[in-house]
Amino acid sequence: MGPLSHLVLSAGLAGISYAATASFPIAISTLSIGFFIDGDHLFDYAYYLHKKRHERRQIKLGQFLSSSYSSETGKTFVFLHSYELIIPIWLLCLTFLTIPFAIWLTVGFLAHLISDQLFNHPAPLGYLLVYRIAKRFNSDYVWIRE
Repeated sequence: MGPLSHLVLSAGLAGISYAATASFPIAISTLSIGFFIDGDHLFDYAYYLHKKRHERRQIKLGQFLSSSYSSETGKTFVFLHSYELIIPIWLLCLTFLTIPFAIWLTVGFLAHLISDQLFNHPAPLGYLLVYRIAKRFNSDYVWIRE
């Protein structure tokens, strides 16, 4: 899924979270986690630019948004796209926030990952960080190539 689709999905969930909790901070947090998970693509793109340092390289928004650069580097990191992060999210929320925060942050986080799982065609274990580490972040193991 692209950034605009994630924004729309996250905004919808934020609206539902606000209707359920009447909490503006929870709604903003739900929107933020569902959208800003994609910030981890910046690391992958920086890695791509670093690998191309001996060539004439140029930052291209379209290339960044399409994530096509991962096929050129052969690596996919996307550290935040990891189901394992649900546990730290819960622990942080329960330590510093509330159960409603934990619930809605988890909903926003899972909505992002599940929508990516459905539309981006990762391998079945592609969004498990442990799996990506075991496969040395090799893109051939993360994505189903057609």
